[in-house]
Amino acid sequence: MNWAALSVKELNDEFSVDEYLQLSAEDQIAFRSSLKECLTQLSEKFKLKTITKEDVVDFGLKENNPTALTITFLLEKSKNLAYDQAYHFNDTIKILRGILLEELLNGKNLFYDLKETTIGLDPNYVPFIVGNKFKLPKPK
Repeated sequence: MNWAALSVKELNDEFSVDEYLQLSAEDQIAFRSSLKECLTQLSEKFKLKTITKEDVVDFGLKENNPTALTITFLLEKSKNLAYDQAYHFNDTIKILRGILLEELLNGKNLFYDLKETTIGLDPNYVPFIVGNKFKLPKPK
């Protein structure tokens, strides 16, 4: 199958985390193998990037998410604070990033459309399915 020709939505439909979790062990192996093949094909056409905390905030800002706006505001304000005050701001920001991650990624999607040429990969589910030792293919 030509995985690179599919949209991000179609990829998520094809590789459903909920479906994977309900498969038998034998079928999970086939799913994992197909996902690895898919990642290899996608790497030939797109840049694959595991989503970071910063990406989540940027993604939230694109969606006009209030939590992302709050994080951005707190990050800006914390730059002008003394260390002990900034420490509490950073603790709050860390908690808010966790909430934002849950708000934006709770659909259990493996793939996210970050840019026209970049596909974001879920930082939790992709390694869970393909294994932590699997290295993303380098773009050619």
